[in-house]
Amino acid sequence: MDDDGRSRVRVLNHYRVGTSMREAERLIDFDRQLRMLILDGIERIEISLRMQIGYVLGRRSAFAHLDPSTFVGSFTDAQLDPAGGESAPSKHELWVCRMR
Repeated sequence: MDDDGRSRVRVLNHYRVGTSMREAERLIDFDRQLRMLILDGIERIEISLRMQIGYVLGRRSAFAHLDPSTFVGSFTDAQLDPAGGESAPSKHELWVCRMR
C-alpha cells in the first residue's frame, strides 16, 4: 500500500527462477484459448439477443424498428448535447441511422 491507501502492483521485469519458456508458452496458449471461448460465448449471446429483438419487433410489423412508438421514451426522446445544451438526436434516431 502507498501513502494514500492504494495497493501497488509489482511489475516483474524478469522471470522467476526455474521458469522455462515451455511454461510461458503454455500460459500464453491458455490465455489465448480462454479468450476465444469467452468471445465465442459473447457472440452466441449477441446473436440470440438480436434474433429475439427481431422476432418481437417482427410480430408488431415489418417496420416496427422505424416507429418510435414501439420503444420506451428513454430510447426515443431527444437527448441534450452536454457541450452546447442543445437538443441532440435520440438513441433511436442514431440506431436507425446506423442500420442504413
